[in-house]
Amino acid sequence: MPQLRGIWCDRGEWDVLQRLGLDTHIEDIFSGDWQAQMRALEQADRERQALREKMGPELAAQIFELADRLEQHPNGDFGVAYLMRRFEE
Repeated sequence: MPQLRGIWCDRGEWDVLQRLGLDTHIEDIFSGDWQAQMRALEQADRERQALREKMGPELAAQIFELADRLEQHPNGDFGVAYLMRRFEE
């Protein structure tokens, strides 16, 4: 495992890295940027799961869809601001 360059793998981890095709990207995986991206993805996943639990799967799916549509719309920020004002009242 000379590609690891001093990074220690526990039992089976190297095999998993190889199966995922990540064994040639060790430097990327352990970079600060990559780890920050992974933390952001994990946080977003936890947030989506919490929304499903609090709102129920059907309403959560509608919220996710609306968020995607607003994000793609050139004036989506106006729609978000409207929704936020509705809850400030």
